Amino acid sequence: MSFIGKDSWLSNQDIKGHGEDETGRPVSPAPSIEGDVNEAEQINVVFPDGEDPVTMTRRDFMRVSSTAAAAGALATTSACQIPTEYIAPLAERPEGFNGGQVMIYNSASADGSGTPIRIRSRGGRPIHIESNPDHPLSGYGITARQGAAILDLYDPDRAQEPLQRVEGKWVETNYGTLDGAVAEALGKNQGKVVFLTGPQHGIAISEAMYEMCAAFGGRHLQFQSDGNTALLDAAEASYGIRKAADYRLGKARVIVGFGAEFLDNFLDPSRLQGGWSEGRNVDSLGGKMARTIVFDSRMTITGANADIRHRVAPRFQEDVALAVLRLVAIKMERSELVTRLQAFTPEAVAETSGLSVAVIQSTASDLLEVPGESVVMAGGVGSSKGLEVAVNLLNDVLANTGQTVHPGRSHQMVEGLAQLKALADDMNAGKVGALVVLGANPVHAGSNLGFKEAMAKVNTIIVANDRQDETGKLAHFFAPLSHNLEGWSDIHSVEGVHSIRQPAINPLYNSRSMLDHLIAWGAITRQGQTNVGGRILSAFTTASKDSKAPAAYHFIRDVWNHRLFRQSTSLGLSDAMAEVLRNGFYDEKLAAPAAPKFLTAATGLLKKAPGGDNLTAHVELMLVPTTSMGDGTGCESNNGWLQELADPISKVCWDNHLSVSMKDARVHLDGARDGDLVKVATRHGEVIVPVVVQPGMKPGVASLGLGYGRTAVGVVGNDVGVDAFKLIPPDGSLLVGANIGRSDDRGHRPLAKIQGEDFLNNTLRPLAPEGILSDWEKLKAVEKKQKAEQQAKL
Repeated sequence: MSFIGKDSWLSNQDIKGHGEDETGRPVSPAPSIEGDVNEAEQINVVFPDGEDPVTMTRRDFMRVSSTAAAAGALATTSACQIPTEYIAPLAERPEGFNGGQVMIYNSASADGSGTPIRIRSRGGRPIHIESNPDHPLSGYGITARQGAAILDLYDPDRAQEPLQRVEGKWVETNYGTLDGAVAEALGKNQGKVVFLTGPQHGIAISEAMYEMCAAFGGRHLQFQSDGNTALLDAAEASYGIRKAADYRLGKARVIVGFGAEFLDNFLDPSRLQGGWSEGRNVDSLGGKMARTIVFDSRMTITGANADIRHRVAPRFQEDVALAVLRLVAIKMERSELVTRLQAFTPEAVAETSGLSVAVIQSTASDLLEVPGESVVMAGGVGSSKGLEVAVNLLNDVLANTGQTVHPGRSHQMVEGLAQLKALADDMNAGKVGALVVLGANPVHAGSNLGFKEAMAKVNTIIVANDRQDETGKLAHFFAPLSHNLEGWSDIHSVEGVHSIRQPAINPLYNSRSMLDHLIAWGAITRQGQTNVGGRILSAFTTASKDSKAPAAYHFIRDVWNHRLFRQSTSLGLSDAMAEVLRNGFYDEKLAAPAAPKFLTAATGLLKKAPGGDNLTAHVELMLVPTTSMGDGTGCESNNGWLQELADPISKVCWDNHLSVSMKDARVHLDGARDGDLVKVATRHGEVIVPVVVQPGMKPGVASLGLGYGRTAVGVVGNDVGVDAFKLIPPDGSLLVGANIGRSDDRGHRPLAKIQGEDFLNNTLRPLAPEGILSDWEKLKAVEKKQKAEQQAKL
């Protein structure tokens, strides 16, 4: 390394003599000692640089010098030497730059929720992600995955250069060559192009996709492994809008969930958690507290925090919801509904679900006490169209719609794995000539849907992702995708509120954002004709003249001005954009819309009578996203922080596991204990996985986490856990019947578990203070009385 001047920082290796070292850099001469170290009571240490001498007793001097001698001895031992490091200033220090100054960027998370985040950067490098409390959609917190995304930025397993497959081998190429080849391939497959992504609902990215699809006769499909097609189907049937509702939990006094995991992995968990917490703040609500009632099958954060929790198998949750709806309809004098639901009496549903009649009646009573101030939710794994319609109807009858529940206002829910199955069918039928996968991993998620095999029938496969994952390895062209903190994009998660995703650092590798890839491929001129015109070409042209900002920035600026700012001058546009970058969002401040009318035809999707098919397998198996990995198809699996993050219920990390009830462990697993290996078999595949006997699980229900069993994510995440996607049925459902039993070798795998006990005796050891609302009310009454007495004495 060459050094910059003679005043550069010095390393430990340099301070060993006088004058200058071999590079000509100055080194510090050793200090001198005044006094006899064997006899003098005081020792003076004199420094050659003019600093004041230090006086110490002989005892102190001997202690300090012996420590220094020991350190010197270690330094001369090759095994203990600290490698020489040279500290040099920035190659191009920006004017006025202060390396220790913290820079803050307001942005949005990379996942489908678009959670508002604030990025802290020091020395030009992002170091921390936190919530943006000034954003109108802020829940005053972020999820673990969103915070750990900072580590993904510095992941050495990220893709670093564009690649092209030549004669079956990967060859590094440049963007000029890659872009031309991709544009040509898209043109050759005119009318048969599919763009496949995860959740992407910003107005700029949607505009770019629209222009690309219009130019190449293509279509844009979005999917997420834990997406909920049933919820979207029900929303369309109930309100004519294929979007999820926006829930205002902070305004609710009663929250009822049917399989809903709204504090775990539903829509925007951090915002829902924030709203739920507001309803639990007794001091700020004048002594009131929102009551949470949950009907679920497995232990979750949501169920663990509920005031009342009832265990119900997934196939009976619609029965319970309809029984509650019938009682509410009777009280509200909705005779047509009462007639429609006459079979769902509390007695009939209690018999099928295993609940008591009193539970169903008390739930209806709680909801009827607060009309317009409750929320009823579903949306969990195993949710059905009928259950989602029942929930929508409950909110409508209770006058929650338009108050605490706003149908069609959230853009955060996309299609589930059924989308991949439909696409695989199209590829097999020869309807797809070019497949462009952007920031998604359908091969891993669709391992049981025949997606990989169907890709072999596609002429050209283009993949842009942050690493060559299971899907990227099968592509013909591969383009590195920038990290969320390196590129420009936008997100429109809730109607009327738009968030900007802005970079906090230039790309560390030769990568581009999704929007930059689309613009580059669309703006290529071929045979004198531009593939894509409109704003894509305009942004590309502007960026070619302005090297300070990429095309994605100019594209967002143009779209946002057309749709939001509507500024007629360059100065006005610059000011508006600067304001967005400062705040991280643009709020249209839309007036509250009128509550959409429930479409009565949707009641045709409801069950006709309680009960369901008899369970022929041992258990209903729920394949669930986890708190740390999500669905595990992205880079999360290669994040050491997230692998170390223990499951909030089982406390297990670095593995996925089958959670079963104590009864099922005794009946089907021969009394298995935590860590014993068990075989999980569906009609579509089987895996061997360690078991965790989890108190709180509904007998007859088991759960297995997604996000593991990866083979091409990186050195941290490869071959960790088992791939739960191998168990899903062809329709992509994450709820499937399964038989469970001990593995043939009756093996055992020690689990990395941070907590050894499942129960806390809070009476003997009150480590977690708890109380009930009535106790709080009594305490406040005593405090009020004491204050009054003190005032009287004064």
